[in-house]
Amino acid sequence: EQEVKTVWAPYNKVFAEPADKNIVVAKFREAWDEQRRVRELDFKSVGWGDTEAMQLAALLPSFCNLEALRLTGNRIGDVGAEAVIGALFTSPLRILDLGDNCIGARGANAMCVALPSASKLVFLFAFANPFTSEDTARWQLTTAWGAAGKEKQGLILDHFALNAK
Repeated sequence: EQEVKTVWAPYNKVFAEPADKNIVVAKFREAWDEQRRVRELDFKSVGWGDTEAMQLAALLPSFCNLEALRLTGNRIGDVGAEAVIGALFTSPLRILDLGDNCIGARGANAMCVALPSASKLVFLFAFANPFTSEDTARWQLTTAWGAAGKEKQGLILDHFALNAK
């Protein structure tokens, strides 16, 4: 019951019929255990901003098999990007798609800091973000990507690179 109270409104309601509580909680826990085993989460163009990205980031450590996270085409800014990137330190994630969002130099810097710890990350899609038009931010991310031992073709900062794949 205390766990339910920590969930955001309006999803934090307690049960009206006490007899149903144990059954429903068990079913929800079973469903959650199944969901957190997925290998891919796709939230492309769902209108998410920093708030939703931070909520997702809080849950990401629960996804022990997650290999691909697709967040392209949203409104995620620096704060949301930092939260998502920060949640990936121990993740098996191989593909992170943050393309076409609102990520600036601060978010790009957070990516640079996280790269050495994101050992499984092979592809980072970051095209069509404000920082990609800033030479310094692009250079820093490209340098950090290489310093982390990642293959050059795995960092996608431009749309035209997608056509070449």
